[in-house]
Amino acid sequence: TIEKDGADVGTHVASIYVDGNLTPNVFKVTAGPGDDFGGMSYLAMGSTATPQNSALDIDYYRVKFGVVPPEGASSEKLDIIDLEPAIGATHVDAEAGISFKALASEGAIPQNNIQLVLNGIDRSSELEITGNEQSWTVAFNKLQANSVYSGEAIVRGAGGSTITGLLSFNTFLSDNDTFEAENWNFDNGEFINDASPGFSGNTYFDKGVSVDSQGIDFNELSDEFDLGNEDAWRIPLSGNMPYTDPNGNEAGRAQYDNDPDSDFSVEDTEAGEWLNYTLNFTNGESNIYLRAGGGAAFEVQLAKVTSDPSRANQTTEAIGSFKSGGIRSGFDWVALTEDSGRRAVVDLNGKVTLRATIASGSPNLNFFMITPAAEDEVPAEPVATTLSVSTDGNQLIITWEAGGSLESTSDLSSDQWNVIKGASSPYTSEVSGAQMFYRVR
Repeated sequence: TIEKDGADVGTHVASIYVDGNLTPNVFKVTAGPGDDFGGMSYLAMGSTATPQNSALDIDYYRVKFGVVPPEGASSEKLDIIDLEPAIGATHVDAEAGISFKALASEGAIPQNNIQLVLNGIDRSSELEITGNEQSWTVAFNKLQANSVYSGEAIVRGAGGSTITGLLSFNTFLSDNDTFEAENWNFDNGEFINDASPGFSGNTYFDKGVSVDSQGIDFNELSDEFDLGNEDAWRIPLSGNMPYTDPNGNEAGRAQYDNDPDSDFSVEDTEAGEWLNYTLNFTNGESNIYLRAGGGAAFEVQLAKVTSDPSRANQTTEAIGSFKSGGIRSGFDWVALTEDSGRRAVVDLNGKVTLRATIASGSPNLNFFMITPAAEDEVPAEPVATTLSVSTDGNQLIITWEAGGSLESTSDLSSDQWNVIKGASSPYTSEVSGAQMFYRVR
């Protein structure tokens, strides 16, 4: 079922019933601005994979006007309101944390059924929760500055209904150092420290256009000369250069507000291409983020040049990779990580030449951001729940610690577990001949 979101977290609330399960999964969704069908409202089904490796057969859709849940569906009505930060929020104050309210206008929400997952880590044990089973106020106050977060707030009712609120934001400080992807070295190892944005002043605009420094300042594999791109940041008069194009200040940075068309990206990249960046750094131990786009999965490797950056056949020392499973639209942040997946810590002191190499995919590169090195957040030790089973004659008695919902399935190979509505410890059921498995979640 799809209905208007009265809490205005999204534009609609979608309740999804799967394979005959009468307890829905509920999501806040936001209608997009698409106008593919002349101003009509429509539903679109998409896939997170490319057409080459994703296929889905649809028989038909059947639509009923009005909100018509399946017969016998759970009557629980849950809601998540006042969820902060908003999706897409930038430069969020880490000390403000995450907050929301979990409401049950019908049914109840056990306190232990409130969950927060951030960057794949369950942080539920660190929540501060006050209120009652009809109205909980929830706060999380352990965000790190200069981090990117995605995740979800999950609320499960006593009867098994679930509602999810999505989170996606960053806590970057507004004064972090950056350097532009289009500002690669020129004229065989030359560079500008503290370059000005835009087309005038101490800028990289049209630098190196008369000297072919292929193999020294960059490696461009395309045979299509950028000379034909009149909007390029640097139009090569000798040899070729990486392809650049304005991105309209897609990241909303203040230095480009007055002239968004002077903010460029390196585009049409391919595996094997690379760019050198020399700067005088004073940052010390740092994390590095890449602002990139491009749709499909990609990897950009970052290394330090350990030989003379003004000569060919340079040697390098790998320091990490920017890996993305794909950015669906626009641009997003990708952290420099080690092979283990942890954020790489890079010592940036003095004159350093960094090399960004396209290892796979075809990403668009906007700029790099440098932040003070921070320790990666690690999951708290999980809290174990002991489930005990006993019998009394023909009665099966299941007991567990307070909190959570009792679920059952007749087939462990299935992903479908059914919430036992209203079950609380101890739970009693008549023993039958059919096998049944139980868990508390």
